[in-house]
Order: sequence, then C-alpha cells, then structure tokens
Amino acid sequence: MAETKLELTIFIQRPISDVFEFVSKAENMPKWAGKIVDAAQTSEGPVDVGTTCYVVAKAMGREAKQDFVVTECIENKTYVAKSTSGPIEMETGYELESIDGGTKLHATVTANMGGLMAMAGPLIARKMKAQFEKDHANLKRLLES
Repeated sequence: MAETKLELTIFIQRPISDVFEFVSKAENMPKWAGKIVDAAQTSEGPVDVGTTCYVVAKAMGREAKQDFVVTECIENKTYVAKSTSGPIEMETGYELESIDGGTKLHATVTANMGGLMAMAGPLIARKMKAQFEKDHANLKRLLES
C-alpha cells in the first residue's frame, strides 16, 4: 500500500466561523474542489464526531463514490473526516486559527492506495498535489469574494 500525505496552509480573509462552517459541510465541496461532482451529508443533525457523508469524485473519466465519517470536530478549530468505503483509504483534516480578523487554514490529506494504484503511486501523488493546491486556491478565492 502506497501512502501519500499532502499538507498546505493558506490565509483566508474571512472570520474563522465562516471558514469552519463552509469547509465542514460536504455539500460545499463541489463548489471549490475541482474533481468533486457531488457530495452530501448522510446523517441527521449538525456536523460533529460521527457525522457521515459521501463524496463523488471524477478522475480519469470515471466517477468514484466514497463514504466518510467525521472523526474529530471542534467548532472553529479542527475537522477531520476518514473514508469508510471507496477506492482509496483517505483522511482529510483542517486546523483553523484566527489571525488578524482572518483565518489560517492548515489542510492535510492522507491517501493510502492499494493494488494497481499503488504501482502508479508517484504519478498519482503528483496529480493529487497539483489538484490539492488548485482546490485550496479556489476555496480562498470563493470565500474572499
């Protein structure tokens, strides 16, 4: 199994509560994440530990659905979701910090690929990194507009 870990930190000129609310809601992902074509919360109630959602990503001409569960959630501070199904084991996390009226957002993604995907690991990792950076630039643009 090949593991890829991506990290970046961006500053968003918006209050921390706005940024946290936006990134913690699955249905917002298609608005800023280029490969995500659909996403929604599948459990009832506000986002918290145990909340479930699904994400449908399109890559290489194919759509793949993954289910996620929130494993850490501290309002305006931390959000982590881990896949429970799908083609790639993934964990996505955000740590937020209020700075000068805006928000420092530290994003991480860890992906574990098995089978044929593991063999193409370095190529997939480069593509994931480029998309990860582009997506978070989109997020910043969207939230600051």
